[in-house]
Amino acid sequence: MEENKFKHSIKVPTQYRRVAAVLKAALERKKSLKSLIFEEKHARLRGMQAILKQYIDNRGVIDEAITQTKILEENPRLSSALCKILVTELIFGRKKLIGESKPVLTVSQYREKLEANLGGAVDTKNIKGKQTSYWVI
Repeated sequence: MEENKFKHSIKVPTQYRRVAAVLKAALERKKSLKSLIFEEKHARLRGMQAILKQYIDNRGVIDEAITQTKILEENPRLSSALCKILVTELIFGRKKLIGESKPVLTVSQYREKLEANLGGAVDTKNIKGKQTSYWVI
């Protein structure tokens, strides 16, 4: 009998949903990301800031890769903000996506195409070295 039951879809991890909501609000309402992050009632603010900073730093490259792979055209139900966040996490963040939800699996399938379209952008990314700091004695 259990085989005939409807299988509910797996939800997108909360971290990705919240970050996508903040990004969507920032792009639509032209508000500051920092103020939108702190308006969120989410425990992992540092993680949200990290993903959004990665996206802002690489925005042009990520948007171009998404356009060229046609991931949003081939998957019309995929939210553009969520797609941008997932691509950022996959390519510039942790290099892997957490969860088994449909959007996560969809973006994971496009990994090779995205990396091919990004070319050397990942390798030539500006990495800031540690700067000297002043010591207070």
